[in-house]
Amino acid sequence: MFKPWTGRDSSEGKSRGGVPNEVKTSLRHQPSKRRPHGLSNTFIMFSSYVLIMGVLLFGIVLLTLAILFLTEREAAPDRLKDTTVFFIFLGMSIPLIVSSIEHLVTNPELNNIAIIGGVLFIEGVLLRVIARRTLGKFFTYEVAVKKHHHLVTLGVYRYLRHPLYTGILLLWFGAMLLLQSKIGLFLVMLILVPALWHRMKKEEAYLIKIFGKRYLQYMQTTKRIIPFVY
Repeated sequence: MFKPWTGRDSSEGKSRGGVPNEVKTSLRHQPSKRRPHGLSNTFIMFSSYVLIMGVLLFGIVLLTLAILFLTEREAAPDRLKDTTVFFIFLGMSIPLIVSSIEHLVTNPELNNIAIIGGVLFIEGVLLRVIARRTLGKFFTYEVAVKKHHHLVTLGVYRYLRHPLYTGILLLWFGAMLLLQSKIGLFLVMLILVPALWHRMKKEEAYLIKIFGKRYLQYMQTTKRIIPFVY
């Protein structure tokens, strides 16, 4: 009598197709290499929010430019006429918009570079919060001297003359690394860094005019934006 067919050929350890069962089992149990959908969706959502922020900042640029033109003739004598704020906002908004689009198109995976960017971003936020609290009522968005103004040399200002600008650089370089955008990094270097450098030069010249020798002595004991370096 014929034996019933069991789905195996005459070769030991082989299925009907001639492929060893051990190979089929190992292939069946290999882990999937597809990217987790949850993580990918989270990054896309984050990029969308950043893109919206960039658009809003770009609108603020145009509004700031309009205000500067409207108030240029009536500027107070204790305020520096300076349009670099326009280029600073431009240097913040354009890289955000471009890097967000680049991130949405490439959709890179989370890696060590992105984690480092996230850490720098958080450090930038904390530094700006600390610097603003140190300045207190003397904080302004423009280069100006308020009533009863005195030179602040406490806290982070004991080491840095422009910690708020250091915070901006940490924020934006961190954001570009987090989004893994090479184009965004290039734009930050091309627009934001020169704008901040020009702003610092004009601000220091203005403060020398206001505080004189005291500010010159302060400059000799501090760095601009990087502790113990520059």
